[in-house]
Amino acid sequence: MTTEQPYKLFVSHELPCIVMRGPLNQWNGYVGAPLAAIGDLESFRYAADDFRVHGGVTYNDEICPLAFLEAFGHTGVTYNDAINIVNLNLHWIGFDTAHARDYIEGYPYNLPGAVKRTREYVEAQTVKLAEQVAAFILART
Repeated sequence: MTTEQPYKLFVSHELPCIVMRGPLNQWNGYVGAPLAAIGDLESFRYAADDFRVHGGVTYNDEICPLAFLEAFGHTGVTYNDAINIVNLNLHWIGFDTAHARDYIEGYPYNLPGAVKRTREYVEAQTVKLAEQVAAFILART
């Protein structure tokens, strides 16, 4: 029996991306934006509110989301992954799939008709978010 890794790191539009399990075991997606490339942090945070991604941007912080995996009860973050991505001087934005119309495995209050969001779905949404972050960075130059 294979155990699914609770996170995946990849690069899209030259930006580091993470998909990882959240506190309800749902998949979340994050994109790291280099602080030097985004310029004024408050302007970026404000612009992120308009990025189109599943459920809207629900995470907007300097803390790398990988730091939360252990707190969420997941293990398996490799030391190299954590160190390599935490030390990149990035600002992270992301989204979750724990909204009213998202089906969460084992959650007793799922609404009728709720949809289970797969890792593949969240990866595709993360790529969509990375595209928008890259466009924001490009518009600054």
